[in-house]
Amino acid sequence: MISISKHFIQILFSFCVLFITIIISSYFFYPDPICIDSCNVSQTLFSVEPRIVVLGRWLLRESPNNVIIIGASNARDGFRPEIIKESIPEYNIHNVSVGAAKIYQTNQILSLLTEYIEDMANNKSEQDKKNVFVLAFWYWLFFNTENRLINGDIFTRKDTEKKISNEMIRFKLYKQKSQDLFEPIVPIHMLENCVTLLRPYMFIDKLTSKLPIIIGSSKKVLREYLTKKLNNEIVDNSLKGKPFCDGYTEEDDSIFVNKSLFLQNIANLIKHKENYLIIVDLPIPQWHSDCTKYFNLYQKEKTQIINDLLNNSNNKASYINLQDMNDNSDFRDGTHPTPSAAEKWSLRLGEELNFFFGESLK
Repeated sequence: MISISKHFIQILFSFCVLFITIIISSYFFYPDPICIDSCNVSQTLFSVEPRIVVLGRWLLRESPNNVIIIGASNARDGFRPEIIKESIPEYNIHNVSVGAAKIYQTNQILSLLTEYIEDMANNKSEQDKKNVFVLAFWYWLFFNTENRLINGDIFTRKDTEKKISNEMIRFKLYKQKSQDLFEPIVPIHMLENCVTLLRPYMFIDKLTSKLPIIIGSSKKVLREYLTKKLNNEIVDNSLKGKPFCDGYTEEDDSIFVNKSLFLQNIANLIKHKENYLIIVDLPIPQWHSDCTKYFNLYQKEKTQIINDLLNNSNNKASYINLQDMNDNSDFRDGTHPTPSAAEKWSLRLGEELNFFFGESLK
């Protein structure tokens, strides 16, 4: 009996040593990022965009002031934190945009941020922290997520809704009470400690993901091929005057859906005295706006939702229109800016932030 106990203690000790060794190794190869940047998430231990949005929120505590960019892949690619920071060096710039995000996923991101911001607001030492939320608008954001996607796009968008939800429940940090309601199991202020304990799993997952697994590699190659094919098809169709979206979604007379929850989530974010909202109206290439009916529909319907946000913000919200930056040569496909255009977007946003906030950012 004593021998069994001794062996058990030895095994337990060895496991603890191995666990700690993996944690230390993970910091050596993948140190904590300075800010959340979903565009460069593959270079971090978090690996994928939804994971850094869920687990990386503790990075918001690392600076007395934050600018937090929320949107889809065009905002992810278009707004570079290091360039924006040149205009407002007192702020940490976080880009929590998630590829293919529509209003459902945006609501999830807003809820996760609200949860963490409210926890910080309850901490006296962090009550004066300024958070500026940059919400990237464009017409595709407001499409009904239930619309059926066709033409093979199932490989790139079918499980988009589930990705953030999966990361919330994967590590047992949340429990799902209903389709749209998740309840934290671990106190929010302990998130950083939980991430430290999860490092061995993420580190091993990161290393194994680099192995040449045939099935995984084949699926990735197929997905990339179909994505490239679809992007080329979109451009080809535009040149023939075909609508950008009509072949990819069902007909819908209104693109603005679930507005009430969306507005409520934003109101929750900026209700604290040092939280602000910037609405950025993103551009798309001229050929894109010319060949889809939804762009004009968006121009008509967005006015009310933007006015609601501005009028109910207690003078803590502003609107920036970037739709004039729509030169076809500045886009690599129907929505995403080229690297040089991303630099222009980032410089413009940095300048606009300084203009709107002036000395309040200093």
